[in-house]
Amino acid sequence: MISGNAIFNLITAPVAKALGWKAMMWLLVITAVLALVSWLLISTWLPEKN
Repeated sequence: MISGNAIFNLITAPVAKALGWKAMMWLLVITAVLALVSWLLISTWLPEKN
């Protein structure tokens, strides 16, 4: 998690500078939505452990 956070922090400023702060905010929203959808799909396919 620390590595992912560090990488994302490194790309935030260049993306915001190149595309604008609104594009950076959309990138943050899309990343969170993709993570949520992936988690929901994977959690439905995995068998439950008792």
